[in-house]
Amino acid sequence: SPHEAAPLLDDHGFGETSVQCNATLGGCMFLAENSFGGNRIVAHFAPRPEGPWSDAVVLHDMADSAFLATHCCQSDTQCLGADELFHCGKAGFYGTYLFPHVDGTVTDFTVSYTMSTWDPYNVALLRARFVRP
Repeated sequence: SPHEAAPLLDDHGFGETSVQCNATLGGCMFLAENSFGGNRIVAHFAPRPEGPWSDAVVLHDMADSAFLATHCCQSDTQCLGADELFHCGKAGFYGTYLFPHVDGTVTDFTVSYTMSTWDPYNVALLRARFVRP
């Protein structure tokens, strides 16, 4: 391109990014762990890969007490139950990767993605539903 390269998003602190573009999304979806100012899983949307990209939509936040109450391990030595994912005082989110299949329509769709943790090391399969006006 004759133009200088520029960041697609103004957010900082992304790790393990994943992007999917298809008709059900009505364009593209960017999913990533964002550690700038916390530990969150965020999504951005755009009509084309080059943008413009939307503001962040937070899917999970380590500061969310409801999420922590469900997904933090109650024991210091092991995680029990299907919903207990990690030791929240020691670990955080990473490795969020979208699966290519999207269920639904452009105004009401569900995506599936992985999310990893490192204490204990684990990979979870998660889903998120998005409804557009």
